[in-house]
Amino acid sequence: MARRDETDFRHTQGLINVLKEWEDSGECDLYFFDEAGFYPSSSLPYAWSPISKPWGITAYSHSKSLNVLAWISHSTSASTALRL
Repeated sequence: MARRDETDFRHTQGLINVLKEWEDSGECDLYFFDEAGFYPSSSLPYAWSPISKPWGITAYSHSKSLNVLAWISHSTSASTALRL
């Protein structure tokens, strides 16, 4: 696994802090975004879950993957997910 570039990381961290300040002053709305893909057949035969509460995902045999997009507001508890 590659190590992160510390200079680039600190620069990006500074940019995020500026965006947070802009949102706090009402200049913009700040959202964080991520995406993930899930596959009906996993290369890992297990997943973490609490004791006696097995984890599972519905397998869609007609689909090669289930893609999920999600974003969350920095200042509120608002969040949205979109399944593609």
